[in-house]
Amino acid sequence: MGLSVNQHMPVQGRPDRTRFHWFQYSLDEAKFNQRNKVWLNEQVDAEDIEAISLVGKGARSGFAPRGRFAPREELGPHWFHRLIYTTVFQES
Repeated sequence: MGLSVNQHMPVQGRPDRTRFHWFQYSLDEAKFNQRNKVWLNEQVDAEDIEAISLVGKGARSGFAPRGRFAPREELGPHWFHRLIYTTVFQES
């Protein structure tokens, strides 16, 4: 089994640019070498890149609400990020 982590970082002063970092971890090298067949990484990464491109386009349109999350449309991601924050930073 393994884990793939994608980090999309905004480029300071360039709201139309994102820096992409991709990390993969695996406990089994043989399975890691078969990752694209098993995990569909290439397809998922292409979908992520397209989604980020569309988000950037929407942000430039002037119709998107300002802030980290759209208030009505992203309740799930907001809840999930708050859960992670609370678990990592506020519990001892």
